[in-house]
This record gives sequence, structure tokens and C-alpha cells, in this order.
Amino acid sequence: MSKYNNAIHEVIFLKNDGTERIMLCTTMPEYIDPKAMDRINHTTGRPKMSEGLNTVWDVEKQDWRSFHTDSIIDERALNEAEVHLMGIMPYQQG
Repeated sequence: MSKYNNAIHEVIFLKNDGTERIMLCTTMPEYIDPKAMDRINHTTGRPKMSEGLNTVWDVEKQDWRSFHTDSIIDERALNEAEVHLMGIMPYQQG
């Protein structure tokens, strides 16, 4: 199971073009647009994963994004208070 399935993470990484990016991301289903779930692997219920590649839901851009594990500069899980203060809300279910 991915660590991104347990919390929203702030990840700082180098993009392929060498620029630094900060992304708030998760694979927690309650934070993923239900319409985007159609674009995942229907066998596993998760985005397609490759060794060394993290595929996550960018909660700010509201889309799937990927980054290489070896490009991570820093990362941390946000606590519930931080998530609330940032206005990150789960999608309404049902």
C-alpha cells in the first residue's frame, strides 16, 4: 500500500526539466474527483504504478500527476489541521 493512501502529502521534487515543484497529493479516494476514477486501473482500483514512479492525485490541480521517487527533495504528511486550514476538502460521497 502506498504511503500516499494514508494522508495528504506535501512533496518537493525536481521535474524532468530540472525545475523544482511543490505538490500537495494523495491517493486517498475521498479526495479524488469521482470522475477521475474512470482513468485508473480497474483491476487494482489504483492508478497504474511503475517501480520508482509515484502516481498520485494532485489536490490543487485536481488531476493525476506522477513523479520519480529519486527526484524527491523533501516530503511530509500533512496533519488534519493543516489540511483543514488549506481548505482541502473531500468530495461528497453519494
